[in-house]
Amino acid sequence: MTNQDCLAGIESLPRIWAFALRLTEQERDAERLVAQACRRFSAGDWSRGASRCLRPLHRLFSIMATVWLEEGYAQRHARLQPLEGECTCDPAVSSDCRATDCVHCLLRHAVSSLPDAQRVPMLLVLVEGLSYAEAGDVLSMSNNEVAEIVAQGRATVAGMLSKHRQVSELC
Repeated sequence: MTNQDCLAGIESLPRIWAFALRLTEQERDAERLVAQACRRFSAGDWSRGASRCLRPLHRLFSIMATVWLEEGYAQRHARLQPLEGECTCDPAVSSDCRATDCVHCLLRHAVSSLPDAQRVPMLLVLVEGLSYAEAGDVLSMSNNEVAEIVAQGRATVAGMLSKHRQVSELC
């Protein structure tokens, strides 16, 4: 690894921290995931066919996705809790706001409930702003596979939100 790669990896820490938090939804697991990814990155471990020609940030995303999917983090996340309680999105909002009434809470919960095979590409493309080609490189998939998975994930989330809207209209 060159000094330039190392510096780029350090400069990427805020982005990989945000990605880890979105992926794990828990600070403790996000810390472990980032630490493990940084160790592998600095050791030159190019996981799951991640090419050395990837930009350092994309290599880190690739390592994190591999660790998440292959080393048991995803199984812990799979025990998703039902959406209950108060909205915690905006502290300025009254605590009377229920999570089931908050669009952001509903959207986060819908995305969290997706299988990781859909959720990880969606986070990379729709939140991190990677192109389908870049996400494909990160995940060792074709552009078309990524585009199809993201489209399926969007449709699933839209269906969940629509279903919630129909249920809330009945109440």
